Amino acid sequence: MVRTIRATAAATLFLTSVIAPAPLLAQGGAVPSHRASATVSAGVGGTRILNATRAATEASLTVSVSPGTSVGLVGWSLLRPVPLDGGTDSDLELRAAYGGVVVRRHLTGGAPVAVGAAFTAGAGNAKVRLSVVDTEAAADNFAVLEPALSVRRTLGLGFAAEGWLRYRFVLGVEDLPGITASDLRGPSAALRLTFRIGAPTRPGTR
Repeated sequence: MVRTIRATAAATLFLTSVIAPAPLLAQGGAVPSHRASATVSAGVGGTRILNATRAATEASLTVSVSPGTSVGLVGWSLLRPVPLDGGTDSDLELRAAYGGVVVRRHLTGGAPVAVGAAFTAGAGNAKVRLSVVDTEAAADNFAVLEPALSVRRTLGLGFAAEGWLRYRFVLGVEDLPGITASDLRGPSAALRLTFRIGAPTRPGTR
């Protein structure tokens, strides 16, 4: 647990250092005028966890803080519990979810197609349950660090479609019997539908 808190705190400080220069520059008049916008998104995809591919769902809310940069919150969860024996009739199953702060940066392109990169730092929870009686057998919290790449296609009327590729690094798993941090790490891919509220900072940003 202590390692989880330390890792999450370190990642939060890193994200703060990335975000902080934009407002400071704005106070000195070194950046162009900026009209903030908010973007909500939701999607589904797949992830590798416990050496198997599983379906997952995710959602986010971001706000543009400078031209080309947005920051916000993201949440992720497995759609269905994962049987721990690798089959479908196990008495033990794993449920996992996490959330955190995400920073996204516009890289190349513009309307209608744009490429971006993002980094998420947060914390999650995993539970092992007895499916027969729906009783919790074990639970643990963990830290998550997740770099990502995205491709965005503008659809019009504030809507856009996005494709995401990410890799989830997990730290601090100590109290789940037979499960380590490496079992929860892995790549993810997802498709999202987004809706922008307000004016974009420039084509292709969110």
